[in-house]
Amino acid sequence: MRKYSSRMIFFVLALLSADLLLPTCGFAAMLRIGGTGADLGTMQLLADAIRKHSPDTKINIQPSIGSSGGISAVLAGALDIAISSRPLKDDERAKGAQEWLYARTPFVFATEQQLPQTQLTLKEIIGIYDGSLTKWKDGTTIRIILRPETETDTALLKKYIPGMEAAMGKAYLRRGPPIATTDQDAADKIQQISGAVGSSTLALILGENRPLKALAINGIAPTLENLANGTYSMTKPLYLITGAHLTAEAKRFVDFMRSKEGATILQHTGHLVTWPNMK
Repeated sequence: MRKYSSRMIFFVLALLSADLLLPTCGFAAMLRIGGTGADLGTMQLLADAIRKHSPDTKINIQPSIGSSGGISAVLAGALDIAISSRPLKDDERAKGAQEWLYARTPFVFATEQQLPQTQLTLKEIIGIYDGSLTKWKDGTTIRIILRPETETDTALLKKYIPGMEAAMGKAYLRRGPPIATTDQDAADKIQQISGAVGSSTLALILGENRPLKALAINGIAPTLENLANGTYSMTKPLYLITGAHLTAEAKRFVDFMRSKEGATILQHTGHLVTWPNMK
């Protein structure tokens, strides 16, 4: 998986870098945004809203290349803004990258909307992963959608659910469970496979208007209110990553994100906004 991810990142970096070869004289500079798929849907909504005010604004939302891929692209000059679900590493900061935690979103277990299931207990989640729970209450076979072992969602599951590391080890050893390489790939599989369940975020579901259902955990719904008051504890952080200096286009985009209209879009797409002061 690491070799595959490296090849994918190299390919996307090469593709993005080709933008630098295009003639720009007489045209507004293109703002390039990419990174984790967890929030690219909302970035597209923000871009669409900006273009309603300024039709000539050029913003390109790239397909998901993950948090690390997005950070690498920023450092290589192939992206102006990366969206990341992890903070920067020391070596990335040393190379000039900077970060802002702009929001948190509920980290959820999702199913397709037609499945009658509305909640899971932590014990049931462990059972799904270790293979001891194989049927939903209506008799439908449970199909777990896994993420790569080195992916952020996998680390979050181990962080928030006691006993998950051992249960996931059994899941990876079983034949059959599909592994989704990106957030969008995971959402697609949950939608398309009967009885599927997997990790996602409220921001992705709402930002992309996905026909998915975020399940309550131990009776607590994954709402922004419950996230804010601490009753729902599973969360995915969302960081905005740039180079050492914001470009003029990137600053305009960030200013819009922090405006009243931008904040409304973020809230309506499952973001608990946490902007710090920016340089």
